[in-house]
Amino acid sequence: MCMKKRAEYKSSIRSKKLIREAYIELLQEKSTTDKITVTDIVKKADINRGTFYNHYDYPREILEQMQDELLNKMAEFIGEFRDENLFEDPLPLLKKAALYFSENIEVHKKLINTRELEIFIATLKDVFVEKIYTDINLPETLKNDHRLSVMANFISGGIVNLYQAWLKGKLDCSLDELFVLISELIKTNIDFFN
Repeated sequence: MCMKKRAEYKSSIRSKKLIREAYIELLQEKSTTDKITVTDIVKKADINRGTFYNHYDYPREILEQMQDELLNKMAEFIGEFRDENLFEDPLPLLKKAALYFSENIEVHKKLINTRELEIFIATLKDVFVEKIYTDINLPETLKNDHRLSVMANFISGGIVNLYQAWLKGKLDCSLDELFVLISELIKTNIDFFN
């Protein structure tokens, strides 16, 4: 890559980061995306309108893109563990997720208290539920058990809710410790069906 293109690339990454940071701050201040304008964002990010429109068409697209990136990353993690039995050992998947989340902790901490995250949280839970339903190594006793739906929603809701509680500072443990505890809880719940 030539020097000019590299500089443009770095500038583009920097601009996008400034826009996202400004948007997250505004979302905390205003608590809903409907109240955030392009003018608000460019003022907060100290950029011009053209720079904003080089990356996004409208303000809410910023949150949509961040949510899509996180969901795609989660789907990628889950895909890597397609041949693993989530119930026998959920820890490798949870540790990989913890590593990803720890790289974005400050963003998640800022977003966690906004109302706009409710739909995203529901979608994240659905990602975990889908993994449970499609686990090819699902024990035979569970494959046709009507309680699977309850268990899948309980586990996925628990994972997401515990992560939210941790982000809000309600749990006194490291992220790694949290996911080890979640892993143990999942293994305990699966024993209920055996």
